Amino acid sequence: LGSLIFAAWISAFFLGMSGLPDPGHIGLVILGVALLLLFIKQQGRSTHPLIHFQALRQNRIFSRSIIAGFLMYGANFPIVFLLSLYLQFIHQMPPSEAGQLILIQTLMMVLLAPIAGRLSDRYEPRIIATSGCFCFAVGFASLLWIDMDTSIDLIIAALVILGVGFGLFSSPNNNAAIGSARKDRLSIAAALLNLSRTMGNMMSTAIVMSLFSVSIGSAEIEPSQYPQLLWVIRVALAISCCYALCAAYFSLTRGKVH
Repeated sequence: LGSLIFAAWISAFFLGMSGLPDPGHIGLVILGVALLLLFIKQQGRSTHPLIHFQALRQNRIFSRSIIAGFLMYGANFPIVFLLSLYLQFIHQMPPSEAGQLILIQTLMMVLLAPIAGRLSDRYEPRIIATSGCFCFAVGFASLLWIDMDTSIDLIIAALVILGVGFGLFSSPNNNAAIGSARKDRLSIAAALLNLSRTMGNMMSTAIVMSLFSVSIGSAEIEPSQYPQLLWVIRVALAISCCYALCAAYFSLTRGKVH
C-alpha cells in the first residue's frame, strides 16, 4: 500500500508541475500534495513502513544529511540543462562543444570527491561538506547576472567553483549519513540517501520545466525568445543558490560524527 501511494503522489505531482499554470495540472499538483500527506500518515501507522519517519527524526545526523543531499542535488540539475541551452543558443556553440565545456564541473568533482572523502574520515564531515555548500552557492551567485554578453571565461570560472563545491560536499555528506546508521540498517540508509538524490533532481527538473512553461510555453526557442530564456536561467540559478545556502545550514547543524 505504501508503495502504491508513493508512486501515485509522485506521478500526480510531477505530471502536474510539467503543465503549470493549466488548471488541470494545478489540480494534479494539489492531488499529489494530498497523496503525499496521506503517504506520511499511512507510513506512521504501518507495521513495516517504507520510510521510518520516526527513526529519521531521532537520528539528527542522518536526517539532516538526507535533507542536505536533496537540496544540493536539486541545485545541481540546472547547471547541466540550462547552461547547455545558454551556450548553444546565446553563444551559438555546437552541442558537443557545449557539453565538453560543462564537463569542467564534473572533472573538478571527480578530482576532489575522493580527497574530500578521505579527509572526512579524519575531520568532521559537516565542516568539509558545509564549505562545499558555500562554495557551490558562490558559483551560482557569480552567474546570477548572466546575459547575452557574458564571457566564456566567467562561465568556466563558475563551473570550476561549482565543481569544487560539489566535490567537497558529496563524499563527506555520504560518509556522515552512512556512518550515523546502525550496521543492520546500512542498506536502508543507502537507499534513502539515493532516494534523496533522485527526488532532488526530480524536484528541480519540475521547477525548471514549470518556469519554461510559464515564460516560453511549448514554442521552439528562437532569437526573439532569448530574453525569456535568460529570465528562466537567472531565476533557476537564483533558486539553486538558495538551495545551496539551505543545504549549508542543514549540513552545519547536523551534529558531530567523530
